[in-house]
Amino acid sequence: MQHAERRTWMAVDDAREAAASEVTAATLQRPSRSARRIAARFSLQPIEEWNESADVVWTAFAPSISVGVERSNRVLPFLYPRAAAGPQAWACCRDGHVAGWFGLLISRMTNNAYFGNLTVATLTDVVGEPDAIVAASMLAPAQARAMGADIIITNQQHHLVRDSCVAAGWRSGPSNFLLATSRALSTDVDWRRAYITRRDGDGLVNLGG
Repeated sequence: MQHAERRTWMAVDDAREAAASEVTAATLQRPSRSARRIAARFSLQPIEEWNESADVVWTAFAPSISVGVERSNRVLPFLYPRAAAGPQAWACCRDGHVAGWFGLLISRMTNNAYFGNLTVATLTDVVGEPDAIVAASMLAPAQARAMGADIIITNQQHHLVRDSCVAAGWRSGPSNFLLATSRALSTDVDWRRAYITRRDGDGLVNLGG
């Protein structure tokens, strides 16, 4: 079995929270000016029910993927069930239409080996047009803070999401989250364009999902 490289990305609200989480001030979110400008063009709407707009977003995003798990209207109600506790999703809207969306899992930890008693937000998905992905990387930490999170983390492989996290001021670090694949698939796939996240499989088990 082979595995694709994963990195953990994080953004922390302020120096007080960074100290509380034993993360240095270097991990504070420092977005680029271009990311700020892009995010300013978008607004957020909580997704109460998945509809055809999810298919429009997925159809636009899918050609950029080498391998991934479908995020269409027929799949998303199972990944983000409305009535169940777990990740929630927000639409990134521009000029009156949905250009992308992201998912967040908020977990209040208790004596956790990695996070102590912090409230941890996990960015589970980021799907959409390139600008919407940048906006999501900017707006998701703000939404997480509004929900009481002390720190937000994510594991992402797709280059658009990773580059957007960099532009939005996230910081990277090592991760123990692995994706195991066959030797043949590992050889043939462009892993920079893979889209498989913690929302797929059992990746959220230790994060409260």
